[in-house]
Amino acid sequence: MKTIRKIGIIGSGKMGSDIFNYLSDFGFNLVWFTRNKEHVDELKKTYQKKIHRQLKHGIISQDVFEIRQMYKITDILIDLSDCDLIIESIIEDMEAKTELFEKLDKITKPSCILASNTSSIPIHEFSQEISGKSRV
Repeated sequence: MKTIRKIGIIGSGKMGSDIFNYLSDFGFNLVWFTRNKEHVDELKKTYQKKIHRQLKHGIISQDVFEIRQMYKITDILIDLSDCDLIIESIIEDMEAKTELFEKLDKITKPSCILASNTSSIPIHEFSQEISGKSRV
């Protein structure tokens, strides 16, 4: 079984934020993508404030703080190209999800697992629409 070291999260809404914050506790190398360039700075500021507060109150060690400092928050999709796993959490829209997965299929390594956090669209419906459906 393949080891997952680098995880990409796509979407900066409630679910994307929760996934990013949850996974930050497990030592993965994380890349968080939002399509809104202005939102990148806001997310970085909020995240930095959170981890500084955790360090100050002894919730995390200096070593953990330094690891979390390396997490990337970006608006450049190609930054996800070397991820082992990508979790999508965007709007519940078949066309938007299909378009995103088609782009990911072209820019990511063949071994990358593409996952969706969809709650209302059956995964097989949009995975059938993309060429890399075997890794969705």
